[in-house]
Amino acid sequence: MAPRKRSGTGDEGQVQCQECLRWCFLGETMFESVADAKKAPFECRPCERTRQGFDRLEKQMNARVKELEGCLREEREAREALEAQVAELDKAGQAKTAQLVRTVAELEEAREKQAQLEKRVEELVTPAAGDDASAWAQNNERHAGGNGGNADPQGVTDAARTSGVRQRRADSGNKESPEAAPGSGGSAARSLAAVVNHSSPRTPAKVPAKDQRRRQVIVVGDSNMARVGEVIKGRVGDDERVKVSKLPGKRVGEVMQQAKEQLWDRMEDRSLVVVMGGVNDVLQGRGGGFAKQIAKGITELRATSEDVQIAVCTVPEVQKQGVHVERAVVTANRELCTLGKTMKFEVVNLNRNLIRAGRNRAFVSDGIHFSNRLAEHVGHRLAARAVAFLGGGQTFKKKAD
Repeated sequence: MAPRKRSGTGDEGQVQCQECLRWCFLGETMFESVADAKKAPFECRPCERTRQGFDRLEKQMNARVKELEGCLREEREAREALEAQVAELDKAGQAKTAQLVRTVAELEEAREKQAQLEKRVEELVTPAAGDDASAWAQNNERHAGGNGGNADPQGVTDAARTSGVRQRRADSGNKESPEAAPGSGGSAARSLAAVVNHSSPRTPAKVPAKDQRRRQVIVVGDSNMARVGEVIKGRVGDDERVKVSKLPGKRVGEVMQQAKEQLWDRMEDRSLVVVMGGVNDVLQGRGGGFAKQIAKGITELRATSEDVQIAVCTVPEVQKQGVHVERAVVTANRELCTLGKTMKFEVVNLNRNLIRAGRNRAFVSDGIHFSNRLAEHVGHRLAARAVAFLGGGQTFKKKAD
């Protein structure tokens, strides 16, 4: 600030301040005379204190600015380091996701191949057992001709003994009665048994009753099963072994009850039960009892049929429903995974398909019901599981032909 022009001295030896133009007595200054005051600039004490205060504030402000600039520099460096870490983690996550997708595809393919091999083994074993049983029965009937048609083992043994005795008589030239060679019956019976056992390359095998049972797949779900079921039906066609049911607005306990009723109709068959529900439980504020309903339903299904495989789908992470619903979904899925390990049933993680379909395109406008895109992902996955259980894709091709 440029010093103001002084207008001279006042009365009785006063000196004017060059800042505020206030007149000050000579005793308030450092000058001995007015002439000395005219030669040097003069600043009154209030102006001097004000200037010193401004200088201190300016120094403090400059120091604070430098401190803030240093903090900003550190924050910028930390942010850049975090961004680099996030980029690396993103790349690693994408690689793991791709590897996981490949692993899941290989697992599903291996399951389908295993099911095809089991089907082929079943087809090979069942006719072989039937042919060998028929050959055994015909052999018994042939050797039991003189016993009124009764094919009992005793008749076969008697015929073997007679044949053995006659052979020994022909070889030795001895004309003894059959009663004279009692020791030859056992060896003849053993020879006949060896001939019967080696007459066919396949030996009679007892086929487990489990392998002879029919197979069925029961898929039950809430309202989201409407679109998912269409995708499943599009894969399996009109195959009567696959039943798809939807229960809009029902909780998981009612879904499990419906699956139990359908399993009861054909409880002697080998069954795969797929349950998809839980959305209505968390939306109605009853997500805390989700795991209990699942455990109760699993117990009842296993009590209904002795040969049943159970797969339970996780609760989809719905959108636009609030933080409390999101937390309830996470808690329910965590309890379901723990229960699956304890009770030994399969847990199908639908949220993996949700990520593949894209969270922005996974649901319709309400954020609850599946979009066509997510329904296709889930439907194809459940259909592949059903096809693998029923014997693989070859069984559907043969039926279509």
